[in-house]
Parts: sequence; C-alpha cells; structure tokens
Amino acid sequence: MVDPRVYVEGVSDTGQVLTLTTSEAIQHGFCEGQAESVQQMLEMAGHENYEIIKHELTGMDKVINF
Repeated sequence: MVDPRVYVEGVSDTGQVLTLTTSEAIQHGFCEGQAESVQQMLEMAGHENYEIIKHELTGMDKVINF
C-alpha cells in the first residue's frame, strides 16, 4: 500500500515512498517483531493450540492454473 499523504516524522517526507527494513519497522512501531517461520510467528502471537494445513496442488491443478 502506498499513500503519498502519509508522513512519518523523522523517517519520510510527505509524497515519498517509504521502504523499511524489518528492524526499522520494529523500531518505528510498524510491526511487533520478526519471526523466522509461521510456527514462530504463531507462538510469538500467543497461539499454542494450532494446526497448520498446507494445500498441495495436484498435477491437474497445475495444468488448470497454466
């Protein structure tokens, strides 16, 4: 999302696209932390009982998507 009206004090000027690294986003309050995996992110968010279900495309799904 890019909104040229957004101004972040000390970081960007109005009308400029803002790009932040993960550590910069944490420092300026745009995110709460960095996770190396989905499992780690869920644990950081306080979710203990979860099940991750991965969707695997079949050969036919791949042909249809093509």
